[in-house]
Amino acid sequence: MSKKSEKSLLVPVLSLIIIILVFALGFVLGRMGFNVAWEDGDINYTIKGQMYPEDKEVNFNRFWDVWSRLDSQYVDKDLNEEDMVDGAIKGMVSSLGDRATRYYTALETEEYEFQRSGGLEGIGIELGYLDNEVIIKQVFEGTPAEESGLEYGDIIKRVNGEEIESLEIYDVAGKIKGEKGTKVTLSILREDTEKTYEIQRDAVYIKSIDWEMLGNDNALITVRRFTEEDFASFALLWDSVVLEVEKKNPTGLIIDLRGNGGGFLDGATYLAGEFIDKNSVVLYVKGRDGKLVKHEVEREGKFKEIPLVLIVDSSTASSSEIFAGALQYYKRATIIGEETFGKGTAQDVIEPADWGGASMHITTQKWLLPDKRWINEDDPIHPDIKVELDIETFKKGEDPQLDKAVEILLKY
Repeated sequence: MSKKSEKSLLVPVLSLIIIILVFALGFVLGRMGFNVAWEDGDINYTIKGQMYPEDKEVNFNRFWDVWSRLDSQYVDKDLNEEDMVDGAIKGMVSSLGDRATRYYTALETEEYEFQRSGGLEGIGIELGYLDNEVIIKQVFEGTPAEESGLEYGDIIKRVNGEEIESLEIYDVAGKIKGEKGTKVTLSILREDTEKTYEIQRDAVYIKSIDWEMLGNDNALITVRRFTEEDFASFALLWDSVVLEVEKKNPTGLIIDLRGNGGGFLDGATYLAGEFIDKNSVVLYVKGRDGKLVKHEVEREGKFKEIPLVLIVDSSTASSSEIFAGALQYYKRATIIGEETFGKGTAQDVIEPADWGGASMHITTQKWLLPDKRWINEDDPIHPDIKVELDIETFKKGEDPQLDKAVEILLKY
């Protein structure tokens, strides 16, 4: 065969090899997060990001098969691919089985940030759990909720048309809160009749801590949350309440933690310091490395001898559980009510710039009681005396949990 013939044969063979390599490269790069395509004889590619870490061997065949089938067979042709990606990520995060580790879309992140920093704007209600329903435990005076006709004992079924059955109480609260001047629609069940209320949000301030004297010389301190504008403000508010209560010289003290979703972790240590000895361990913080960092009482409290009862329920969570659990461990207080929420963890918030406003809350710490027991959904704080509260009793204005707390103190 002549050199000319060999040359003429070599060109198409090389061209075929190049085409195969390019398409193979396009396939591989496409799976790794690149788009490769021919256009007017040129190769165009767009970097989309890495499909999975280099040190992981992950088979994405099923993922892409499902994606392809939805894209080609789902009854509605116009699929929102961004929503599909968000849904896939949410599924991956929820597979951990940790309800505190969450992925938030850009809109959900915006709602969360408002709830955390702008919680002084809303409608003026306090929520609680009863019989697995989210109810209105209190309607505060002079608030939009009171003016609209919402009542103590109302059961919330929907917020802005969205069913809330699968949501945590703190997510429901976040959806109700919002900027002053905006409106929220609540679907309420009252005496087997559902009503809808459209309420305009306004500036609302409800103190984290309040107190009153009961008719039997016992004092009742209600701690709604372990937050204020900052930790210093929270500690200052607690100190001012303690001074006022101390002046009344009560014979016993009840602390109501029902509905308290937590807040500052240091708040648990600070409040515990009012009742147990200095240098007592309140909790251990356990990180990814397995090391334990202990948090101890750093001050001398004013109520180290007074008879004490704590009331908890299924929405008592986080730092309020640590506070209750520490006092229970030292046998400093009698705990009554229902099992708590079970959240002995802390989360870091991750908001990369290239996530388009989305964020992830990832659990990075576990909180352990002084006996190194981890509070969680399967092992929350168990009351010393269990007293349940049902919706019918609640609607009558009766409070058997508070009544039991008073009964206990009368025995001292």
